[in-house]
Amino acid sequence: AAGVLIENKANSSATPPGLPPIAPPEVVTEHPTPKYEFTKSSNPTAGTAVNPGQTIEYTLTGTNSGKTVLDPVVITDDLSKVLNNAKMTTAPVAKINGADASVQPAVNGTELSWNSKLKVGETVVITYTVTLNDDAAGVLIENKANSSATPPGLPPITPPEVVT
Repeated sequence: AAGVLIENKANSSATPPGLPPIAPPEVVTEHPTPKYEFTKSSNPTAGTAVNPGQTIEYTLTGTNSGKTVLDPVVITDDLSKVLNNAKMTTAPVAKINGADASVQPAVNGTELSWNSKLKVGETVVITYTVTLNDDAAGVLIENKANSSATPPGLPPITPPEVVT
């Protein structure tokens, strides 16, 4: 039951001999459950042929669709099979629910990474653009990304790796 609030309510009453019923207040326990989703897309879409000099925009999206904070949320994008045939022309930018995120992605060598937290209902969207080198004819541009999100007191949620 990912991303739901599990709630249990209990009540009781007792009637002692010759007295009115006793009814203590209802007792409620709540257990929020985490849920995290991760996707990656590109424009043009994955599988589309591209030419030297053409640009590709990549979008990484992590969504906290559960009922707990997720901290940390880690997004990693392996650019090794991209930057060997292209250059980054628009630096990565992270936005949470449409506003600039307080933590921005870092590119270290051929790896893009973002490490922050997502509150309940928040979505981080990271975008960047590359332009294929003039000599990038007949090559495969392959980009792999993965992510994990850690709810309080539980092991990380690790959605499947995505490839574009």
